[in-house]
Amino acid sequence: MAIEKTFEDKVWILKADVEGIVTDRVKKVSDRSNDWKAKAEDFQVKYQEAATRATTADTLAAQITTLQGELTQSKGAMSRFTAASKAGITDADTIDLLEFSHSKSQVGVTEADQQDFAAWIGANKAKPESAPAALRHLFAADGQPPAPGAPPAPAPTPGAPSTPGAAPAAPQQRQPWASPSTGQAPAPPAPAGGLTPDAINGAQTMDQLQALIAQRK
Repeated sequence: MAIEKTFEDKVWILKADVEGIVTDRVKKVSDRSNDWKAKAEDFQVKYQEAATRATTADTLAAQITTLQGELTQSKGAMSRFTAASKAGITDADTIDLLEFSHSKSQVGVTEADQQDFAAWIGANKAKPESAPAALRHLFAADGQPPAPGAPPAPAPTPGAPSTPGAAPAAPQQRQPWASPSTGQAPAPPAPAGGLTPDAINGAQTMDQLQALIAQRK
């Protein structure tokens, strides 16, 4: 059934059909709007998923960078340990000391003249006297410490000659007993009776000396 009528060269639509036409058009616009809304929501979901994947990718990239750095450090530590172990050095603290000394030795050295750790170890091993004084014993032949010095000579025996073949030294004349009151040795008395210089020098105690003096009296 036609909903349009032509009258006097004009197109007329019945009033009853107008509401249907309007309703139909509103429905089409509404359907189209709902369709775009659904697409927008779908795009929003996809955007969130992409953003999450991007964040995850950034996180993974950061983790990969960190792991690569740790791997490089581990390889460097293993390389330095291998170089030190070839020189007979395996103690971890000693290797740390060598690494510090190597880093210090490269300060101010041009890039062309710088030595890596292995080359530095090899140079010091080949020429220990060129190594830092505190580390020279580490680069000695076969890693052995310096040989111990000769034992000290025994103390000379009193009266024995200091030079082989020399005549023994004459014994020193012992001084007579000093006086307790003056602190000075008494003048040697004239030889009389048993009180002689030899007798005085032979006295071992004050009692013996007093006995000799009593004999003289």
